[in-house]
Amino acid sequence: MASRKYLKKEIKYLSDCIIGYGIVASAQLTDEKRQEMNNLILETFSLRDEMIRRISYTEPGSVKLFYKKLKEELNNGLKDLFKKMQDLSN
Repeated sequence: MASRKYLKKEIKYLSDCIIGYGIVASAQLTDEKRQEMNNLILETFSLRDEMIRRISYTEPGSVKLFYKKLKEELNNGLKDLFKKMQDLSN
């Protein structure tokens, strides 16, 4: 199992990539769409903070299942946010 420190860095890296895409894409949007993009960026920050908080306080018991569930939720959340950003920028 990877260390918590490494997992936190990976989560920050992945979310920063999506946030960066949102910032670049928002430069080409109208004011209405830009506000929607800003909301998606804030959702990405919220997801990142939630995942890091959950890593900091691992549930006792089935640790392997806990991290598997965390990984699935992170991947699904980031994919959904990125897809929404792409749809909004097109």
